[in-house]
Amino acid sequence: MATGLLIVAINRATKFSSYFLNEIKAYSAEVTLGCTSDTDDAEGNILNIAKKIPDSSKVILALNSFLGESLQKAPFYSALKHKGKPLYKYAREGELIEKPPREIKIIDISNIHFQNPLLEFDITCSKGTYIRSIARDIGNLLSCGGHLSKLERIQQGCFKIDAAKFIKDIPIEEMISIENAFPELNHIELNELETKVYQNGGRS
Repeated sequence: MATGLLIVAINRATKFSSYFLNEIKAYSAEVTLGCTSDTDDAEGNILNIAKKIPDSSKVILALNSFLGESLQKAPFYSALKHKGKPLYKYAREGELIEKPPREIKIIDISNIHFQNPLLEFDITCSKGTYIRSIARDIGNLLSCGGHLSKLERIQQGCFKIDAAKFIKDIPIEEMISIENAFPELNHIELNELETKVYQNGGRS
């Protein structure tokens, strides 16, 4: 159900992998309106089915209302932890743990298309945003319910899916260096003497 871009760090680049998590991300999403699920996506159990779904103008208005900053509740089935244990493990045991809402930002919503009951759109958002929660909240706002039925990550930071390759198709000479992976970060260049001083913990 979820496909798309995945950044893979190897060797010493793994030390920098946490930086990727802070990047802005973009997705192509499909939301099925008219029914809810316990996981807020198509892989969960269907809970409620609505008899009527609002028209296109109301659906698009509801979707665009999520632009900007807001507080979002994470799905009960998520990797967020409570007392060191992921929420999805509690949920699978029948205990639903609700975490405090977190601040997110929806930067852009585009390529909106609605063909009842499917709502498709591209969305650019801050880190920590759950598109499943967006799907759930759109359904709640429209009083018909909804869940995420398809998701493709198309961008993360400076990386775009159009330039992505399957791991088996990447020759060594085309692998991205750490320096090129973070073009937005400042850097300094050291000569041979300065490098030795730095490696030994000294100051230049």
